[in-house]
Amino acid sequence: MKKPASARAKNLRKQPSQARSRDTFKSILEAAARLLARNGYAATTTNQVAHKAGVSIGTLYEYFPNKDAIVLTLLDQHLADAEQSLAFADEAFVARALTTPLVETIEQLIDALVRLHEPNPRLHRVLFEEARQVRGVRARLELLEQRFVALTCALFRGHPEVRVADPSIAAQIVVQCIEALVHAWALLPTGEPQHAPAYRRELVMLVLSYLSAPPRSPS
Repeated sequence: MKKPASARAKNLRKQPSQARSRDTFKSILEAAARLLARNGYAATTTNQVAHKAGVSIGTLYEYFPNKDAIVLTLLDQHLADAEQSLAFADEAFVARALTTPLVETIEQLIDALVRLHEPNPRLHRVLFEEARQVRGVRARLELLEQRFVALTCALFRGHPEVRVADPSIAAQIVVQCIEALVHAWALLPTGEPQHAPAYRRELVMLVLSYLSAPPRSPS
């Protein structure tokens, strides 16, 4: 979920209001994003970010008190993109999806997650995996995932083509499976646009086969 403006402001020392300040603010974030994507969270320092952005370390600290504040601001932006990508998956979407072929609904969910990873998959990995240790990051990511799982569960409970024994568990498995596989694909050299249709097709079939297979009792 997106942080309220008052909460996001706590990550910053200085709110950019003038054009020059906004440019400096943007340069710092862009430099941090490039370094985090290339070097990872632990190996990136504020001195490196300042150098990459072409500003003094003192100027950087005027805007951000530490590296974690930069990471949280980048996460704000990334979560805003995530919310936009998944904005269609609301209660109205579930209601429509109940009368839509299951394969089409799965395709929509996968396409949304692929779009989320496309711009900068390596930065996505840092923000969603390495930076979980940053205070507040884990809770925010969990809230976003819980929202997505809850909507998926509602879909599985009511869709006539879904035949899983426990829709709640199935929703968690499907969301985590899609996220993990799309994420892994995006980070591979073969995760290029020309490979997307084949990968997408196989992932759709994987999820569809799981959801539509008759449930079996454990042996």
